[in-house]
Amino acid sequence: MEKKEKTPFHFFIYSIAMGVPAGIGISSVITLCISYAINDGSYYPVPPALAAACGSILKAVLVQTLVSALIGTVSVAAAAIWNTDSWNLTQQILIDFAVRFGAIAGGGWLCRWYPHTRTGFVSMTVIFAVIYIGIWVSQWLLHRRRIRQINEFVMTAQHQPYESAEKK
Repeated sequence: MEKKEKTPFHFFIYSIAMGVPAGIGISSVITLCISYAINDGSYYPVPPALAAACGSILKAVLVQTLVSALIGTVSVAAAAIWNTDSWNLTQQILIDFAVRFGAIAGGGWLCRWYPHTRTGFVSMTVIFAVIYIGIWVSQWLLHRRRIRQINEFVMTAQHQPYESAEKK
């Protein structure tokens, strides 16, 4: 059976299907963190500043859900950056960081996830950078370990005499 080549449309649908629930899920974690930071024993489904700006909690939840879905979709679509062979690793990292940061910073500003001050923006930027670097380093270490395991297997297999399945 012949495999179909994935088109940009397929990738677009995939980005939506994976990104929407991921973005909404992450925004739920963000609102939990905000609720703990407020520390009055209540759960805030949206930051109070967003509820005030929207005029109601319901409208604010709708705005935050749509923005979060968009952030998730952009983040999943950013994976295409890693398939651009004409860019070196440094370019891929910087462009991926910029795309994801732009989505988070813009969406976070709209949803009032951080204060609209210089300090708020810098704090959000540092938190994002630390998380991004932590994920990138952990993935790099994981892939490095897997490559070592593959190399060890290949080296071991080269020194083993080949036995056909018929002989066994």
